Amino acid sequence: MATIRKRNSKSTGVIAFQAVVRRQGYPDQRKTFSTLQAAEDWAYDIERDIRDRRVDPRALAERKTVRDAVQLYLGKMRGRHKSFKDTNARCEYFSSKIGGVALANLTAVMVDEAVDALDCSGPTQNRYLGAFSGCLEFVRKTPYAWITVNPVKGQFWTAFNTVGLSAGGNSRSPSSGSGSPPPCPGGHRTGSGI
Repeated sequence: MATIRKRNSKSTGVIAFQAVVRRQGYPDQRKTFSTLQAAEDWAYDIERDIRDRRVDPRALAERKTVRDAVQLYLGKMRGRHKSFKDTNARCEYFSSKIGGVALANLTAVMVDEAVDALDCSGPTQNRYLGAFSGCLEFVRKTPYAWITVNPVKGQFWTAFNTVGLSAGGNSRSPSSGSGSPPPCPGGHRTGSGI
């Protein structure tokens, strides 16, 4: 359903028309125009595309994987900030653990399980989650819009909100008889206790 709102700029006195198209299961789309007719035409075209199934929000997310998202993100970010080497290592970790998962099927639980496999302290786990969340935010925003929701956003951990603590350190999950988890790819190890 399209909604068109008349917008008056108090400072300049310019009148604009904002068209908003909302449909369940699709991301909201909005655009501002200088004329009412242009806004109505754009909204009609978007609604027609949705109705005719030319726009499918899950189709792209079902074709793209976590590995695709990491490769795109790292390719665009290379050389843009001084901590790229760390970001690269952290995102590649998730690519190796859950890279084959389609973005449409990615959940916070899957990411949490990948983080559980790290033998790192809480702050280091937060750094890994932050790097991966940045990657997912990048592919969530336009022009890519591969996903509509970032499942990692807000999922940061500390040693104090864990399910259980092993006797040997700050591990997020209880120790199991199958051996210790792999060392943290960044080289950080947990301490001898809390």
